[in-house]
Amino acid sequence: MDDRNTTEIGLTGRRTLTVLWCAFLAASVATMLFFAFVDPSPVVALLRPTTAIPDPTMMYSLGFLFFFSVCALASGLTAWLLTP
Repeated sequence: MDDRNTTEIGLTGRRTLTVLWCAFLAASVATMLFFAFVDPSPVVALLRPTTAIPDPTMMYSLGFLFFFSVCALASGLTAWLLTP
């Protein structure tokens, strides 16, 4: 049985995983830097009566997802532009 055929992801898969890994690393750093200077407590206190955002952990998660989507878009665009 040839295991090489089942484990090879190809060039497109490798490019996709590279883009997502770079986006994850950049989003992690951006989230740490952003929340080092911005405290989510006032936003949580403002939204507490509506129960839209229950706790600061949700704000950290939403911030990471925002930065991850922006970084993934930028990394994907860069990979697309570098494609010959």
